[in-house]
Amino acid sequence: MHIDAHDTDPAAIELQRLYRKSLIIVVFSQILGGLGLSAGVSVGALLAQEMLDSTGLSGLPGAMFTLGSAGSALMLGGCRSGLGGGPASVSVTWPALSAAWV
Repeated sequence: MHIDAHDTDPAAIELQRLYRKSLIIVVFSQILGGLGLSAGVSVGALLAQEMLDSTGLSGLPGAMFTLGSAGSALMLGGCRSGLGGGPASVSVTWPALSAAWV
């Protein structure tokens, strides 16, 4: 979003400020989410190594996470091509939220 340098409309300036603040929040939430995700996969590998007494299978949680992410991406892609963007996102988000609730 870009506002002309000569634009002095208070509503446009406020909209630009809000957009910039929202963008900063989204960027930081993505960074923190990525850090949390990588920490979770790392802890899963350490737990698998401890539980199985073997380093050979310690990569299994990371592999299962990757396969699960790929599977959900394939399903979302199929839904988006069939239903369109908005309905597909809603149809995939509700099961994910209900699974997170449990």
